[in-house]
Amino acid sequence: MTLAVTDPGWTVSQLEVHLTALLREMDRRIEGRFVGMEQSIKVAFDSAALAVEKAERDNKGWREASNEWRATMNDRERTFLPRLEAEKQFAEISNQLAELKALASSTQGRQLGVGVMWGILVGGGGIAIAIVTLILNG
Repeated sequence: MTLAVTDPGWTVSQLEVHLTALLREMDRRIEGRFVGMEQSIKVAFDSAALAVEKAERDNKGWREASNEWRATMNDRERTFLPRLEAEKQFAEISNQLAELKALASSTQGRQLGVGVMWGILVGGGGIAIAIVTLILNG
C-alpha cells in the first residue's frame, strides 16, 4: 500500500501506521536475509567439516600405506646382498674355481704320467720275460 506523502488526506496517525508497516516489512526482509545467510553459513561449515574429516581419513590411509611401503623397503634393504659384498664373493669363487682347474689339470697330468710309467714297466717286463724265455728255450 503506497500512498503519496503529498496527499492532503494524510494524518499523523496514518503516517505513523504507514511508516511502521514499511519498517516492519523492511525488518522482515532483512531478517529473512539473515536467516538465509545463517543457513548458508551452516551448510558451508558442515561441508567444510565433512571435507576435513574425509581429508583426515585419506591422509591416515596414505600414511599407513606409506609406512607399509617404507617397512617393505627396509626389509628389502636388509635382505638384499650389497654390491661390494657380492663382488667380493664372486671374486673368491672365481679364485677357488681357478685353483680347482689347476688342481684337476695337475692331477690329470700325474695320472697320465703314472699310467704311462705302468705301461712302460708292464711292457718292459713282458719283453724281459720274452727274452728270458727265448734264452732258456734256445
